Amino acid sequence: MCSVKEKTMLNNINRTLIAVIGGASTLVDGFHGGDVLCICSMAFWLLQPECTAVEEKVLDKCKAIKASIQ
Repeated sequence: MCSVKEKTMLNNINRTLIAVIGGASTLVDGFHGGDVLCICSMAFWLLQPECTAVEEKVLDKCKAIKASIQ
């Protein structure tokens, strides 16, 4: 079993490889307009755990504000 630090490091290595391979594959045949959408969707997918964490914090703050109003 890996420690949390090792799992995080492996996850970041995998994300980097996915980003490099994905970026290279979209640009290997020349840059096209559709490549922008592909790169954006890939970036969002790679950053999804961080986005989810931010969304959870915002939702918790909204719930706290709603509870304080009532």
